[in-house]
Amino acid sequence: MITKNDCLSILVQLGDNGITDADFYIKKLLGTREPSIEVLKFISENRGLEVSNFYEMLRKSYNKKKSDLYINIVKEDFNTEEAIITLSCFLTQVVLYGKKLTNADAFFREVRAEEITRVLNNFFNTGSYDACVALLRLIKADLVVLEYIRGRRELQ
Repeated sequence: MITKNDCLSILVQLGDNGITDADFYIKKLLGTREPSIEVLKFISENRGLEVSNFYEMLRKSYNKKKSDLYINIVKEDFNTEEAIITLSCFLTQVVLYGKKLTNADAFFREVRAEEITRVLNNFFNTGSYDACVALLRLIKADLVVLEYIRGRRELQ
C-alpha cells in the first residue's frame, strides 16, 4: 500500500502547490506509524492516487467485459489454485498500467509489485499457496480502503 514516506512526499508537494491544509496532514502523519484513512482521503481529494485509478480501471474492466481479475480479488473465499493465476494476472496488469506512467516507482510500491513477485517466486519454489492467498487478502484490503476513500464502499 502507500507508505508513510510516499504520503509525506505528496503532502509536501501539495503544500508547495498552495494547498493550505497540507501542513495539518503532515503533522498528523508524522505522529503515526502508517498513513491514516483521513490522510489518504485528503491526498486522494487533492491530488489523486494512481493506485486508486488502477483499481478503478480493473473494476470498470470487470463491469464492461466481465474480466475475472477484479472479482477474484474481491470475493470472500480464495480458491487456492486460482490464487496463483489471480496474482500472475494482477502483476501483468500492474506492469501494463505502469508502462503508461512517467514515474511508475511509487505505483509499483503501492500495488505491492515486489511482494507479488516474491510470493510468486516462493510458490514456484515450494508449491505452497498459503502466501499467495494471504497476499490476495492484503490486496483486497487495500482495494476496499481505496474504494472507501473514493466513496464507493462502506468499511465493515
